Amino acid sequence: MLLEKNKKAKIFADLHNKKEPFILANAWDAASARIFEKAGFSAIGTTSAGIAASRGYRDVQNIPFPEMLDNLEQILSAVTVPVSVDMEAGYGKNSEEIIHNIKKVVSLGAVGINFEDGTGNEASPITPITTQAERIRAIREEIPSECLWINARVDVFYLGLMEKEKALEETIKRAHAYLEAGANSIFVFVVNDKDLISTLIREIKAPINLLANPKLPSMEELKELGIARVSLGSGPMRATLGLLEEISHELLKFGTYRSLTNKAVSYPALQGLF
Repeated sequence: MLLEKNKKAKIFADLHNKKEPFILANAWDAASARIFEKAGFSAIGTTSAGIAASRGYRDVQNIPFPEMLDNLEQILSAVTVPVSVDMEAGYGKNSEEIIHNIKKVVSLGAVGINFEDGTGNEASPITPITTQAERIRAIREEIPSECLWINARVDVFYLGLMEKEKALEETIKRAHAYLEAGANSIFVFVVNDKDLISTLIREIKAPINLLANPKLPSMEELKELGIARVSLGSGPMRATLGLLEEISHELLKFGTYRSLTNKAVSYPALQGLF
């Protein structure tokens, strides 16, 4: 099992060093993971928001960790491509609890994690840089890069804590600290401006991950800029829920079924997923 995990870990690591960005499709259950794999994605991530919502919880670590693990196990059992896990802030109160939880996901077969410095706490929305770096260092001391890719998410821009120039400076500072502590890549959440992206590429000497959204430059533009990875996040899951809303509206208002069947996976195709 360890050899197989290491093989997948190397495949996942190598995806970050190609001449063009790869797209990480984020699944929330076994069926979505299989759809992504059959479509041809090279790796799959999980979406914390998608998994939480599918279980009836709000995002930001409101889902009990065992329930998140249950979803992860189903996803891992459904696909053969490398899988990275959205660990949010680690589902723990301290480094010991966080490491324990990350070892759990690695033991199931995951080869990467997202680990974010946003807390979800309005009173203290972002983890102090020294604390977050210490946590990353503690994770890395327990689990080597050969087994686990750490994608350190920086939430400064996302949280809107400061003006643009200060946010850029703080993001770069945090990126350097997290990389020095043992992170493999930096997830800047959320930046769409090409000038900002260019500066991040120039100042952060590591693979950079961005989130797909309508304002993000095209994949061709991101390739020219030097971005390594683009994550879909909760977008596919929310798009699926949007389709359910469309189906419901059409049926209840017009009594017709076009959106129910127009792009639906056939029943035989559904059966063929597993």
